[in-house]
Amino acid sequence: MTGFPEEALEVAAEAFIEAETANADGLKALCLAYMGLYNVALGRVEEGAEQQDLAAAIALSGKADAVTGALIYCNILWTCRNTADWGRAQQWSAGFETWCSASFAVSTGTCDLHRAEVTGAQESLADALKGINDAIAKLTEEEGWALGDGYRIRGDLQAMIGNLDAARADFEKAYAVGWDGEPGNAVLLAEAGEIDAALAALDRTLSGTTWFHLQRRLWIKAHKAWIAARNERPEIARKTLDDIGTEISDVTGTLPSVHAMVAEAQAQLKNEDEPDRMRLLLLARQLWTAAGFGFHEARLRVEIAVRLQEAGDFHGARCQLDAAEHIARRIGSGRILGLVTGARFAASSDPTAARTQ
Repeated sequence: MTGFPEEALEVAAEAFIEAETANADGLKALCLAYMGLYNVALGRVEEGAEQQDLAAAIALSGKADAVTGALIYCNILWTCRNTADWGRAQQWSAGFETWCSASFAVSTGTCDLHRAEVTGAQESLADALKGINDAIAKLTEEEGWALGDGYRIRGDLQAMIGNLDAARADFEKAYAVGWDGEPGNAVLLAEAGEIDAALAALDRTLSGTTWFHLQRRLWIKAHKAWIAARNERPEIARKTLDDIGTEISDVTGTLPSVHAMVAEAQAQLKNEDEPDRMRLLLLARQLWTAAGFGFHEARLRVEIAVRLQEAGDFHGARCQLDAAEHIARRIGSGRILGLVTGARFAASSDPTAARTQ
């Protein structure tokens, strides 16, 4: 967890050479996994992902023992979650669970931690909340160093469900044990009108130098741009977007969640009457769908619906709200259902809408 990723990468690369010389496939795979982890931390996301995938392939071929295989899978899932790469996380999470069930009597707290966040992003919030509660109980006894991330994840889940006070309490617990609650904590601060505090919280996280902080940089920066753009801080938003542009590939198939948040921020910087504003919002919605992050897809569908209603396109708005409601019921988000109800009430109160039904 120390902040020397370049040196750590060099050590892992040297160990890989030694493992090749000794023809030790399991050790080679483990070295590749750590080389991938630190390459991602240093901003070389595609190179790091390729190294981790190769490590997993070696482990799956049966050339690594149970403990080494578990370390490789855990390494990959930390990276997937830190970079908000939910599609890749879902892919490896299933394999990790199979490996753990075949190799160990019970799953570890870290296993449950990974699964809970993936479940919250792509499946059921209620199931994810149960999973993270189980994980926190195990982490308290076995792996206290990761307990803060458990609180952070539970805070995010509570916020998506709509339990905002519980979410704030969990973010505070994450900070209390030496972790952080970002970006979820900053989002709630911004929603409460504490914009400067929200941006400062994200900046503190961006100043971290551990692999955990460095791997999350793009996800945190994307939220910083998004919050700034939505809250009349255009200079901060543009500078942050420029910073992201120097670090991320133009290929939207890579890290779609980051690209989605960036597209939303870019849309907020456009004037209301600019066609590019809606185009960027629709692009962001497509990217959230590609990422498989149901909450954010539904949240943005409601926002698009409101803008369509304002433009007089009530049929289009209805389609977006129906889709958002379907997702909200599937994942169990009372918060999104409340937004859908509010948008529908606003439309029903509009005499223009009534004439177009």
